[in-house]
Amino acid sequence: MTHAIRRRFDRAGASYETVAVAQRRVAADVAARCPDRLSGPVLEIGAGSGLLTRLLVPRLTGGCYVALDLSPGMLVHATMPGADQVAADGEMPPFLPGSFGFLASASAMQWYADPARSLPIDLALLRPGGAFALAIFTEGTLAELAEASRNTGFGSVHPMRAGGVLPCRARGSAGHRIFL
Repeated sequence: MTHAIRRRFDRAGASYETVAVAQRRVAADVAARCPDRLSGPVLEIGAGSGLLTRLLVPRLTGGCYVALDLSPGMLVHATMPGADQVAADGEMPPFLPGSFGFLASASAMQWYADPARSLPIDLALLRPGGAFALAIFTEGTLAELAEASRNTGFGSVHPMRAGGVLPCRARGSAGHRIFL
């Protein structure tokens, strides 16, 4: 599954932002829920073309901002001044636990093959007292993508999980602050 998703996003890298209407709204909503000032290091998982990155990097008061994405093709076309780009899988991030003070993700983790296993791994990347803000598409969202697929017969929509299926055990773990 991961390879198929990577290929799709690699092919869409150059044109992604022109059609990412829902993703742009979600990035703005996630950013609105984040603190006005972020002290790094900050990790964004699923940075894509930089929609959320460009909203959060200016809030960074120290440290680095790491923009991780599964798709090298997306990162090639991304506009992310001030961010260090890393092409890697968010389900197997190449960082040590406790490496980050803040974790952000918008419109990416719904692609995880095993979120019950992967989300705790991602949250373990936070330092004690760290914070995170996440937005995950669930069943019934991305309606415009599903409609375009039905109307054109082109492509398919990855089935989204029901909201209650995603693990929510992270609340209050390790003293992390949550911005949802």
